[in-house]
Amino acid sequence: MQIVAVSDLHGWLPGHMPRCDLLIIAGDICPDGDRQLHWLDTEFRRWLAEAPARHVIATWGNHDYAAEWGRVPALPCTFLVDEAIELEGIRLYGTPWTPEPANWAFSEREAVLAETFARIPDGTDLLISHCPPFGWCDLERGTWHRGSVTLLDALDRVHPRLTICGHAHDARGGTDAPWGRVENVAALNSRRKRRRRPFVTLRWPLISQELGPAPSPSQGVPIADHG
Repeated sequence: MQIVAVSDLHGWLPGHMPRCDLLIIAGDICPDGDRQLHWLDTEFRRWLAEAPARHVIATWGNHDYAAEWGRVPALPCTFLVDEAIELEGIRLYGTPWTPEPANWAFSEREAVLAETFARIPDGTDLLISHCPPFGWCDLERGTWHRGSVTLLDALDRVHPRLTICGHAHDARGGTDAPWGRVENVAALNSRRKRRRRPFVTLRWPLISQELGPAPSPSQGVPIADHG
């Protein structure tokens, strides 16, 4: 299966998407501001309709306030909010939560997130999480770990073969963790600059075609052209 993955679009809808069987969007989809619902129902809907993908599965992120309000229009995309789905034999689970202050969308204290992430089922093959696990593809601006400790605990239990995440924009890249592969697919850097190659192409079950092993698991390995 050919997979194209991206996250942290923040309202950017890049063209020239590679043709794929599955498009995965790992959160922070919407632009900032109070017109997210309108944007989802117009520009994002058109972009999804034109995507050269047989299936689209996504979760939300801490900037996607409209989704937390629960008024998102029906779209040609399957959104997973602490939910599982099986697609062509792959067991996927999606979760939008981050350990950010609660005034952000889908954000909570780690003590609360421990209960949320405990619901990730054993046997999950592919996890779509806006937040990375702590210490793995989560390093922002050189010193700031934006990953979740309780998500890391959950992954130690579940052992998904592939985790697709974002949130830490500067940690774009991939690495092999003890339980499986982690890929941070953020399309923007921490200054909101657009990468020239926003999409990451993967093949299941061969995992990544673009990213190699990382010397630093927190930072991840950047793609050849990372903007």
